[in-house]
Amino acid sequence: MGNFSRNTFDQTKNYVAVRLEQGVPLVDADWNELEDVTRFEIYEALRCAAPSVVGRGGLDVAVAGPNDIVVSPGRAVVDGRPIRLWGALQYSTQRYANAATAAADGVPQATPLTQPAGPRNDSVYLDSFEREVTSADDPNLINGAIGLETSTRLKREIVLRVAQGSASPPFPPPGHVHLAIALISRNAGPITPPQIQDVKPYPLPLGARDAAFAPFLLPVSSNGSAQPTFSIDTGAFPYRVIARKPSAQLSAMGDMQIHVPDGARLTQIRIRGTSAGAFSWQFFRSLNDGSATTAITNEFFATPGPFDRILPIPVGEPLVDSSLNYYHVTVFTSTTPGVSDVYGVSVRFVP
Repeated sequence: MGNFSRNTFDQTKNYVAVRLEQGVPLVDADWNELEDVTRFEIYEALRCAAPSVVGRGGLDVAVAGPNDIVVSPGRAVVDGRPIRLWGALQYSTQRYANAATAAADGVPQATPLTQPAGPRNDSVYLDSFEREVTSADDPNLINGAIGLETSTRLKREIVLRVAQGSASPPFPPPGHVHLAIALISRNAGPITPPQIQDVKPYPLPLGARDAAFAPFLLPVSSNGSAQPTFSIDTGAFPYRVIARKPSAQLSAMGDMQIHVPDGARLTQIRIRGTSAGAFSWQFFRSLNDGSATTAITNEFFATPGPFDRILPIPVGEPLVDSSLNYYHVTVFTSTTPGVSDVYGVSVRFVP
């Protein structure tokens, strides 16, 4: 470790610069606080503008062996911290695959991946942290003119990690940031390319978008029987479309299709309205040939009154492929006399 007199940086003081006075010695604490203040300002600005985003065309995960993966070069901002991977990083040969190196730097080892006996979800993520580098790591830090190490460096390390048996990364320890980049839906046997799903977040202007849909809830059948339906009501001027369960009707059920661009990643689904009693809704992905339907997310609640409900889409949901699937929302309200309305549905996605 470097030989420092003291550490004076305190982010809660909101200092934005260090001003050197004339006729006084330059000391290490002032120099280092200047660096810390500047770095913290950059992190805070990036955290607000682009907290966790990945540049397109990089950080892609691929198979590197029967039980090994590699991530391609690329750049990202993770919780306000810019990271850059200059070359491909292979899981089994990276710096922290070595247990002794990991222990010396005080971080967990990237232990060898295990082969599952059956289906298993593995979350692939980048773990980034900063560590001090001295001339023991980098001999160029010794000033040849005087034969001394005059300054150390802080280095941002990037570790490729896999949370085996989990669909998301663990909570990062202090000083670390995590970024999920892929989900591997494994089966017994080696890793194959189709098992790897890209889950990286991308930035604006090609970032998150919302698509809103009028509540055209069409009649549906359940177990071969037609269900009570929602009526579509535009009301008086100013006109708006409402799907309504009339007061005298004890229940209503309907289904509406949701259209989003091919290749988009769905991140959340939202529904707004008012309920007289029990209310449930489900978001489905169905094969175009009608052979299978998958419930992506669903909710039930029984609190009367206005509602605005948002459900996250699981991180492992495949990218939209309208050549194979279509998406739809099914709504059901029941048990209590009284008007229940659906005002609209919206979906958030990343192109």
